[in-house]
Amino acid sequence: MTERTCSRCGTPIVAGAHFCSRCGHDVSGEQAVLATAKMATVPPPPAPKPESEILEPLRHATTGDYDIAGELGRGGMATVFLAHDIALDRKVAIKVMTPSLVTGAGMVERFKREARTAASLSHPHIIPIYAVRETEKLLFFVMKFVEGRSLDTVIREQGPLPIPMVQAIMNQVGGALGYAHRRGIVHRDMKPANIMLDEEGWAVVTDFGIAKVADARGLTMTGVTIGTPTYMSPEQCASKEITGATDQYSLGIVAYELLTGTIPFDADSLMGIMWKHFNEPPPPVRQLRPDCPEHLAEAIARMLAKDPATRWPTMEDAVAAIGVPAMAPGDPIRKQMRALARGGSGAALTDAVHTPASPIPTASPDAPTMPSGAAPIPSGFQPARTQAQARPLAAEAAEPGVVSEPVAPGES
Repeated sequence: MTERTCSRCGTPIVAGAHFCSRCGHDVSGEQAVLATAKMATVPPPPAPKPESEILEPLRHATTGDYDIAGELGRGGMATVFLAHDIALDRKVAIKVMTPSLVTGAGMVERFKREARTAASLSHPHIIPIYAVRETEKLLFFVMKFVEGRSLDTVIREQGPLPIPMVQAIMNQVGGALGYAHRRGIVHRDMKPANIMLDEEGWAVVTDFGIAKVADARGLTMTGVTIGTPTYMSPEQCASKEITGATDQYSLGIVAYELLTGTIPFDADSLMGIMWKHFNEPPPPVRQLRPDCPEHLAEAIARMLAKDPATRWPTMEDAVAAIGVPAMAPGDPIRKQMRALARGGSGAALTDAVHTPASPIPTASPDAPTMPSGAAPIPSGFQPARTQAQARPLAAEAAEPGVVSEPVAPGES
């Protein structure tokens, strides 16, 4: 008898389960009722349009500016394409909102808000947005194409990662989230699928599609649980106030998974997972990873406190408690992260499009100069050459009650 697995993340499905225990994907074939505090009924997303119904209008809308190479991946809300920026001679990812959603109430504004939110953040470990465009048929934005792979694929292939590497990833991702929090932005969907490892050995946070902006009005989804159940905080499950502590909890689960190769809260139903978020402490990290330093295990345990007030005061405090090894250009951990980013199956699509250098932090003294015609980069950066094989960004912004998923691999 063939073992049944989740079509989204490949996790084995327990007999009788309605949802994947890892990513929350509905494996029953029907949208089940999610009973949480103030939970609103959310219809399933419309079926995505055939590629040609999006691709041809996109090519028409971008003629002379971008050469569309092909589709990278898709989700319920958007489809992502790989393209070549003609003027600046670089690869870019173009995220196109599913046309059938453009007419939905508030959907266009939510999609634009994702672009504005991400574009307002200038940080070496947050994906940058280059442009937002709207035509009669399409709404899309252009963003940096990350050369590398999402962290969820790395975990599935490698299992637990070396402790110094986990510390380095937490430092970079935690720094990016702390930066966003200081500007009133909470990610709300922190998970391995939304963290990329690029081919220079850096971690990059992607997909601010359901981010909460502190001063946003008229766009909050009151009464709706938004996020990925496996990584959601108790207050998020209950549709309560969302703060930076929410991202800290989710990042704590990511750290736990990176160290142990497993998630701390698992069950054969979505309700079972949420119940554990509310009521059960996670199994001790050192029980599953005996070589984990005690201070690191304690730092993660505090990040996973049920009460937001009991967690670390800020993301920076959590990162400091985790501890971070120095990452010089020749550091062995950097080399290992580069190897992980370049691993996996080949993708001729990305090979066909030339990519110029991408920026890295100035901490690397051996970075070469940027070639002529390349895009402006944020202050405090220096460029460094990347490779031409890559894995794309996560394909969609999550919808209320709909769990977002990573796109298909595109690395070699």
